[in-house]
Amino acid sequence: MKKHLLRSLSIIGAILFFTSFSTLAQQGNRSDVLLQGFHWEAADATKKDWWQNLNSKVGEISDAGFDAVWLPPPSDAADRAGYLPRKWYDLNSNYGTEAELRTLVQNLGNNNVQAIADIVINHRVGTTGWADFTEPSLGGCSSICSDDEVNWASNSTEQGAACGDNDSGTQYEAARDLNHNSFTVRDEIKKWMTWLKNDVGFDGWRYDFVHGFNAYYFAEYNNHTSPYISIGEQWKPYDEIVGWLNGAQNTSSAFDFPLKYTLHDAVRGNYNYLNGLPSLLGTHGSQAVSFLENHDTEPVRSEYGDNSFPNNPSDNSQLLQGYAYILTHPGVPVVFYSHYFNYGIQDALKEMIAIRKANGITNTSYVQVEGTNDNNYYAAIIDGKVAMKIGGGNWSPGNGWNLKASGPGYAIWDQGTVVTLPTLTLNTPSGNFPGGCANINLSTTSGDIYYTTNGDIPTNQSTRYNGEFEVCGQAGETVVVKAVAIDQNGSSDVVEGTYTFNEAASMTVYFKPPNGGTPSIYFWAVTDGNDTTTWPGENMQASSAYDGFYEYTINGSCTNLILLENGSKVTGDEENICGNVWYDNGWIDEPLPPTPDTVAPVVSISPNGGDYLDEVQVTISATDDRDASPVIYYSINGGTNQTAISTTTFTLDADATVDYYAMDASDNSSDVQTATFTVTPSPTPEGGFKVYVQGYNMIHHWGASPVGSVASTAWPGATMTQENGWLVYEFPIEVVSTNLLFHDGNGNQTDDYIRDKDGWYKDGQWYDQEPVAPEPGNGLTIHYKSSWGNSTRIHYWGASNGASSNWPGELMTSEGNGWYAYTIEGATSSNLLFHNSSGAQTSDLNRSGEGWYKDGVWYNSNPESSSSRLVGGSLDLEDQLLTLFPTQVTNEFTIDFNLNQPSKVFMQAFDLNGQQVLQPINKELLNGHHQLKVDALGLSSGMYIVKIQLGDALHIKRIIVQ
Repeated sequence: MKKHLLRSLSIIGAILFFTSFSTLAQQGNRSDVLLQGFHWEAADATKKDWWQNLNSKVGEISDAGFDAVWLPPPSDAADRAGYLPRKWYDLNSNYGTEAELRTLVQNLGNNNVQAIADIVINHRVGTTGWADFTEPSLGGCSSICSDDEVNWASNSTEQGAACGDNDSGTQYEAARDLNHNSFTVRDEIKKWMTWLKNDVGFDGWRYDFVHGFNAYYFAEYNNHTSPYISIGEQWKPYDEIVGWLNGAQNTSSAFDFPLKYTLHDAVRGNYNYLNGLPSLLGTHGSQAVSFLENHDTEPVRSEYGDNSFPNNPSDNSQLLQGYAYILTHPGVPVVFYSHYFNYGIQDALKEMIAIRKANGITNTSYVQVEGTNDNNYYAAIIDGKVAMKIGGGNWSPGNGWNLKASGPGYAIWDQGTVVTLPTLTLNTPSGNFPGGCANINLSTTSGDIYYTTNGDIPTNQSTRYNGEFEVCGQAGETVVVKAVAIDQNGSSDVVEGTYTFNEAASMTVYFKPPNGGTPSIYFWAVTDGNDTTTWPGENMQASSAYDGFYEYTINGSCTNLILLENGSKVTGDEENICGNVWYDNGWIDEPLPPTPDTVAPVVSISPNGGDYLDEVQVTISATDDRDASPVIYYSINGGTNQTAISTTTFTLDADATVDYYAMDASDNSSDVQTATFTVTPSPTPEGGFKVYVQGYNMIHHWGASPVGSVASTAWPGATMTQENGWLVYEFPIEVVSTNLLFHDGNGNQTDDYIRDKDGWYKDGQWYDQEPVAPEPGNGLTIHYKSSWGNSTRIHYWGASNGASSNWPGELMTSEGNGWYAYTIEGATSSNLLFHNSSGAQTSDLNRSGEGWYKDGVWYNSNPESSSSRLVGGSLDLEDQLLTLFPTQVTNEFTIDFNLNQPSKVFMQAFDLNGQQVLQPINKELLNGHHQLKVDALGLSSGMYIVKIQLGDALHIKRIIVQ
C-alpha cells in the first residue's frame, strides 16, 4: 500500500510573510474551532430574538470546545438578514436590540469564546433613498463609485449622487458600491470597526463579498484593528482565492470553497479526490478556513443552485464523514449552526472537537495519507497522533492505536493521553487605578503560580501566588506584573499586566439647546483620558442641577468639541475646552443654583395585585419631574430590598406581597405602597391511555392535547409492542387526546383518528373493550396465484399466536389453476412473503383472516370466481392499472389510470410527518382512460406520500422532489 507524507505548505509561506508584514491576523499552529452562530432564517423581523437565543446557548458553546462564534451582520439594514447595511452605528436589527447584542458579546467573552462580526463594507444603502447615508454620512458623493447604478438606472431618483472613482472590483447592483479609494470612506470604516472592537467587544472579522473592491484595502483595515482572526468570503475558484490572499498582503484567511466541493465528491464515493491535501488546505493551511455548509449554501438557499452538502437524513453519514475530515485536518474548521443544534449529531461533533483539542491538531499539522490506491475510502494519520478513515474498506492504523470515535462511515483513533500544559489567566486587566492600588487576581488550570512586580521574567524561584494581592504606586508611577504557572508537565506562557496610578480627571459639559431640540456632543483629542466618540457624537442627558441644561461627562481634563441640536451644529470646532463648562448661546459662567427639588417621584405597579393562574408578570415604574432616573426600591414577602432604575419587571409564580417605593437624586421618597398577588397552579391534566391494533405494526401520532404533553412522531412513526396477541402503544399520563393512524410500513394504513381513552382497533372498527375473537378454527389459510409451480413457498413470522417459519419457509399445496395454499395453524393474522427459492419473491406482506393474493392485490375470496372482491372495496380499474410518473419530481407528476365505470377520484399528498402538503384533488370521472397532472412546484426537496382513492380502491405511491 502506497503512503504519501504531506505537510501544509503554508508554514513556509507564513514564515516569509511574517518577515514582510508587521500585522498578521493569521498564524500557524493555531488550534481554533469556530461555530457559525446563525443560519439564513435566523433573522426574524417579528420575533427579533436571535441574540437572546444565542445568549442562552453560550454555556453549551463554550463547553463544546468552540473558540469563537461567527455572528451575523450587527447593524440596521434594509433587508431581513442584514446584508444591505443602512446605519452602521445603529445595532438594533432583526436579530435583536443593541443591548441584547452587547450582553451576548460580553457573555461570550466571559466564557472565553471570541465574537466574530460579519462585516459588510463593499456596499451600503441610503437612510431614506438610494444614497442619503447617515451614521456616518461618509462625506458626500465621492464616497460612492461613479459607475454605480445610482447614476444611470432608469428608476433612480438620485442620478448624479455618485462622483467617486470607478469600482475597483465586482459591482453590486442591490446597493451603492463604496469608493474605498476615498480616504474619508476608509477612515470612517476604520473608526467604525475600532468601535465594534473596543466598545462593543467584537474580536475578529468575517468580510462579506470581498471581490467587490481592491484586496489591498483589507490589509489596511486589518493592520488598523489587529483582529483575533480575519476571514474573507471569496466564493471563487482556487487561483482567485490565492490572488485575493496575496492582494490582502496575507493579513487574512479565506473560506476554502474548493475543499467544500471536493468533499461533496468524496462522500459520494470518489474518496481518491482527497489524496494530496486539496486546495488551500495543502498550500495555505495557516490561511485556510474549512467548512461544509453556511447560510448561503444550506438547502433553503436553492436559488444559488445545488450547493448544499450531500446528506442522508436517516443517519447523517455523509455530514459526519465531512466533519471527521475537517475536524482532524489542517486549517481552521467551522461547524454550521444548524448541523450542531438541529441535526441530532451534537454528541458526535463534540467528540471530534475534543479529539482535535486533546491531540493539539492545528491549522498547519502534518498529514500522512494512507491507502491512496483504494477509491473505497480515505484514510490519514495527522501529526502521528490521530488517525482517521471515512468511507468503506477495512483500513485501520494497527497496534498501539485506540478507537476514540466512530459512526456511519467514519472512525477516528489516537495513541493515548496528550500532555497538557497549564493555562494561566490574569483576571485584572491593565489600566489606570487612580485610587493608588490595584488588586491582582490570577488563575490557572493546574500547577502553582509565580510572579514578579519589577518587570523580570518569573521562575519557580519567584514569589509564589497564594491568592489575590495588591500592588500600589505613587501618582504617575507604573508597575508591571508578570506571572507564570508551572506543573509537572511544564510551564504556561508568561502573562503580563501594566498598572498606572494617575489621578482620574473628568469634566462635565452643560449645554442649553437654543430651540429646545435634542442636544448632542462630538468630541476628540481628550487630555488625560482616552474617551472617544464617532460622528455625530453622543446624546446628552437632562441636567438635574441646572434647569433647561443637558450634560455629558468626559473622562479627561480637556477636549476639543462640537455641540449640536437635532444633528445640526450649534458651535464650530471648540478647541482646548477644560473643566466644567456651560454653553447658553455662548460660553457662560456657572448659572445660579436652581430651585431646590422637593417633589417626590410618582411610582406605580401593574397589575395592582389580584388573583392569577400559574404566574403573573409584574412591572413597577417611577417618574420624577427633575430626575430622569429615579431609583425603585421593592421587596417580595418582606425579603431583602431590591433596586432598579425607572422601571423593573419580574415574574411571580407563588402567592406574594410586594412592597415598593421610589427615591429621586434629591433623596425625595414616595410613600411605601403594597400590592398582594394570589397565584394558583393550574390543575394537572388527567390523561394517559393505551391503543391496541391487529394487522399493523406501526403507529404515527400528532397534535396531542394539551400542547407539549408528548412530542409528535416523525413519519413513519413508532414501532408497537406485542401484548396478548395485540400490538400496543401507550401514551403518557399527560396526554388527554391525540390524532393517530396505524400502518404496516408497506403502504397499507388506516384512516386518521382521534383517541382519548383505551381502545382496541380491529377490522376497521374501534372498541372501548377488548373484542372477543371467535375461535381460530383450523388457523389462517393463505392462497397465492403462482407461476413458480411446485417450488412455491411461503415464509411467515410474527403470527398472532407467536408462530413463525424457519427460512426458506414451507412448500405450499397446489389447488389447481395455478393457485397454491397453506394454513398457519392456530393463527388469525401474520406477516408473510412468497418466493420460489431461486431469488424471486414478493415484498413483505401482512394478512388478517383468510385471503387470496394475486398480482400484488389481496382479495377476501377467490378473484377468479364470480363473487371475488378486492380488499378495501370494489375495484373500478381495468386490469388494476394505475401508474404515477415520474417518481423523481422537479415541477409536476402525472397519475395515469383507466376506469371501467363512472367513479369518484380523490388524491392527497403528505410529508413524512403526516402533514398534508398539496391541495387535494376530488373529482367525479366517467369510465375510460384518464391522466391527472399535479403541480409540485411548492414542495421543498424530500420524500412525500401520495394517496389515491379510485372508487373504493386505495393506492399508496411515493415521490421524491429534487
